[in-house]
Amino acid sequence: MGLALVSAWAKSDIGRRRANNEDAFFVNEKVGLFMVADGMGGHRGGDQASRLAIEQAAKEFLGQRNKGASLPLALKEAMNQAAIAVFEAGHNEESLWGMGTTLSALAIGDKEAYVAHIGDSRIYCFRNNKLMQMTKDHSLVNEQLQAGMISEDEAQKSPLRNIITRALGQNKAITADHFSWSLCDQDCFLLCTDGLTTMVSDAKIAQIIGNYNKKTVVELLIKEANNNGGEDNITTILVCGSP
Repeated sequence: MGLALVSAWAKSDIGRRRANNEDAFFVNEKVGLFMVADGMGGHRGGDQASRLAIEQAAKEFLGQRNKGASLPLALKEAMNQAAIAVFEAGHNEESLWGMGTTLSALAIGDKEAYVAHIGDSRIYCFRNNKLMQMTKDHSLVNEQLQAGMISEDEAQKSPLRNIITRALGQNKAITADHFSWSLCDQDCFLLCTDGLTTMVSDAKIAQIIGNYNKKTVVELLIKEANNNGGEDNITTILVCGSP
């Protein structure tokens, strides 16, 4: 999978319960960069936090690449600068105090995909008709799940599932996850906010990706989430290598 062979489809939807859309996303097939961000619900400026994070991360990534930086270094600097921008905006303007956002970014090279991630938005890889969650949710419920305190079913229904333990906006210095993923020719990647994953099971997501034209997948995923209640904003990006 090379950069010239990557195609992407993206859409963001307000859902059925929210008054505004606090999600933001970025797609650039040419440079192979894809990002989703979910402004923290309940905080003022959530929509501004997600948009600022995306804009700052994209600017820094492109600037680093133009200076010759490697994909993983460019992605790391992009995440760091986004963190600083959101933190400073949230502390310099009283109306935006306490704002925050998730940020999940995927940069695709010729043989490797690189991920930078903080929060509970997700990046999946769809390979050989199997959906694999690449990122780890930085949430209280996931920590309880990993510790064996609750079951998968309890995690899905927990009233605490929206409590995020790591996000942009909390501090200038952040602890984000950074890792790489070896590519196969027919890989597809799904980037999405929790407005999708809390409404649609991984099994259903895999079924839709595997059985429908790739151009229609993001629409179908959003429709499924809304049919199941649409309790949050829903953003999906599908990135696939061309056959």
